[in-house]
Amino acid sequence: VHVTLDKAKGRTCITIAHRLPTIQDSNIIGVMSQGTVIEKGTHKGAFCKLVP
Repeated sequence: VHVTLDKAKGRTCITIAHRLPTIQDSNIIGVMSQGTVIEKGTHKGAFCKLVP
């Protein structure tokens, strides 16, 4: 997965991941629940808000 994401650097890419560390280098991360975006931001911001 990481090799493919490295090849996609500099391009617009939509990635679906179950673990935030997989997409930690993404510019913007959207978190969805039941088809609705419930959080949007950086890895650090999204991770801090979702993990107590």
